Order: sequence, then C-alpha cells, then structure tokens
Amino acid sequence: LPRGRIKPEGAAVSRYYGNRLMQFPLALIGIAIATVALVAVAEHHARGQLDAVRREVGGALRMAMFLGIPASVGLVLIRTDLVRLIFERGAFGPESTLGSAGVLFYYGFGVWAFVLTTIMVRCFQAVKEVRTPVKVAVAMVALNLGLNLALIGPMQERGLALATTLTGVTQLALLLALLQRRLGGFIDRGFILCLVRTGAAAAVMGASVWTTLGLAPRYLDTSHTPGGLTALVLALLVGVGSFVAVAWLVKTEELKPLLTFGRKPSPRP
Repeated sequence: LPRGRIKPEGAAVSRYYGNRLMQFPLALIGIAIATVALVAVAEHHARGQLDAVRREVGGALRMAMFLGIPASVGLVLIRTDLVRLIFERGAFGPESTLGSAGVLFYYGFGVWAFVLTTIMVRCFQAVKEVRTPVKVAVAMVALNLGLNLALIGPMQERGLALATTLTGVTQLALLLALLQRRLGGFIDRGFILCLVRTGAAAAVMGASVWTTLGLAPRYLDTSHTPGGLTALVLALLVGVGSFVAVAWLVKTEELKPLLTFGRKPSPRP
C-alpha cells in the first residue's frame, strides 16, 4: 500500500475512483439478486407461505455469498493492475494509481457485505418491515461518522474506505440478526456449509491469482498496456477456473444453477 501523504485533491480522486470500481460487482451481483429475490419473497409473504419465504431468503443470501466472497478476494488482489489499466493515462499517473488502489484495497474487503446488505434490505421490504432497515441505517450513519473521524487522521482517504467497510459489515450483522428473529430458520446448516465451502474455494482462487500475478512479470512486459492486460486476463481466468473447480469438488450447491444457466430443461418422459 502507498505510504506518505497525498494532496487533498489527490485523495478525493483516489477515493472516487476506488469507490467506482467497488460499485461494479455490487451492482452486478447485489442488485441483480435482490431484484429477483424481492419479487419471490413478496409473493410468498402475501400468500402467508412462511416456509417458502425462508427458503427464498436463504437461497438469495447463499447465492450472494457464493458470488460476493470471491468478488471481494479478486478485487483486493487485482486492485493495482485494474486501476492502472483502466485509469492510468494523462494526469492520472502512478501516484494516483497507488492512491486509488489503496482505497480499493479497503473497499474490496467489504464488497461481500455490501452485496448481502442490499439483498437484506429488499427482503425486509418484501415482508413489510420497512422501518427496521431504516432504523439500522440511521444508526450506521452515526457509526460511520465516528469511524471516519477516528481513521481519517492516521489513514487519510484509506481510512474513509475502511470506515465504510466496517460499517457495512456491522450493518449486515444487525440485519441478519433482526431478520432471523423476524422469520427464523433461513440461517441453517445449508447457509453455514455455503459459507465454509465458498470460503475454501475463494482461498484457493486467491492463491492462484496472487501466484499468477507474481509470475507474470517474468514472461510479460506488464509495464505496458498489452502485457498488463494479458497478465490480468490470465490471472482472472486462472482464478475463476480454480474457484469453480474447488466449488465443484466440495459440492457447493450454488454452483449448479450457474453451470446450467440458459439451458432448456430436458423434457420429461
């Protein structure tokens, strides 16, 4: 991570671009799953089908973990290469790259929590509990402000990113506890198994990506865009491949819908 102090205008730029990159997996995973889950949960809740509500909520959260955890790991590991390839040109020089990558490092650890929180809020709305997430959000504003004031001095703009991540994890924990008390049953054995299996697959993926990026400069000129892009794409392919392989080996149930996505169901005899 970059050391030393960055000018205020540089700090603002670093935080802005780091936040933009963090928003991409959040929108791609969190909002997509939350939109689908909202409809299904609302329909079952309107019919009084509580077991189906639990099943839909649990399924949405497990799929979010399965996609969100590796997204967090990947974003943390490729942060510098990603920022350099997308933004480093003109006035956006190496110092700006290091600043944005430093911010993205701390945002990246919270991507999985932000994804799950998006789904949790939609689930509360679907079961007609609108006030609960609002009350939690108000409390989190106070927590985030306190963390910002405590961390901005020693860590500058990276402290703001860390404060956001810590607040996001806290918010998720509160929402999970409150919805579990409201519905009960969706944090079950399947939920824990998904967390453990996904964590194992993400750990192997992280090691694969880290090794690939470390070896790439020996064979590619990563200081220029073509070589850097090749190294990044290769690392992503190796990472995704290793994650899927481990998830398949440990029989992670959330992998099957992704592998069969788009296929027509076979006709029944």
